[in-house]
Amino acid sequence: MQTNRHEQTALIDKLFAGAITPQEERSLREHLRECTACQQQMDASQRTIAGLSGFWFEVNPNLSAQVHNAITQRVRELEIQHGKHRSLKTFAAALTLTVIGSLLAWSFTGPLAGSLNLTTSQLQLGWLFFWVAPSLLFSLLILIAPHLTNGQLQKEGWTA
Repeated sequence: MQTNRHEQTALIDKLFAGAITPQEERSLREHLRECTACQQQMDASQRTIAGLSGFWFEVNPNLSAQVHNAITQRVRELEIQHGKHRSLKTFAAALTLTVIGSLLAWSFTGPLAGSLNLTTSQLQLGWLFFWVAPSLLFSLLILIAPHLTNGQLQKEGWTA
């Protein structure tokens, strides 16, 4: 392995991390016999690791609970936000399909009225009450349903 000899200082870190191959370790040991700078680096690394082994601090148990609560609250906020976006997308799709279906059905009211012995205006009025109005109400229900399930309408004073 032909490398700049002082590039092998990275092997010192790998040695302490336990990620060094046997060939790299042999090469490092040979290099350490000849290089004072790398020996000093190895000694400094060993002292640092030994110093960290004796390092400890007391963890506040309340801090762990606060972190857990903060993460839980953020997850809930993201779920609510995602639910709102999903409801809006579903509402938009339902409204679009209602409009497209209504326009298509409207175009057939003339020919259909004759076969049902109704006037066009009678069929269109019935179609508005029995097709368009329920479709729009169900589309709006998509927006309101998440609030009903979360009890938010009661909190906001929408119900008695």
